[in-house]
Amino acid sequence: MTIGSLLKKYRLEQGKTQAKFVGKIISRSHYAKVENDQHQINVRDLVTLLNYNGIDLSDFFMQINETYESYKEQILHQRKLMEQAYYKVDIDQMQKIKQIINTSKLSENDKKCRIF
Repeated sequence: MTIGSLLKKYRLEQGKTQAKFVGKIISRSHYAKVENDQHQINVRDLVTLLNYNGIDLSDFFMQINETYESYKEQILHQRKLMEQAYYKVDIDQMQKIKQIINTSKLSENDKKCRIF
């Protein structure tokens, strides 16, 4: 889960529009892009936004960390599979790993880095 998608989840749970959720902290248009993972939000604005909406900081960041840990585990698992196939010179296994990477939830950039 990204910061944007987690913010959206909290906003929807509170039944707020984007404008009400952000108040005067940041513009609604910038926030919309944050929710859609098109822009980033700086830490100061994020913390202010969470406090403004009564969202516990530690709960929020714990959810982000769980997502990161899961993501990291995927990468480590794929790396292990690639190393095994590489040292066995197993072309078929490498093709299977390529498919696993392509269908994974990794970012497009991480997928590119893993395949090439």
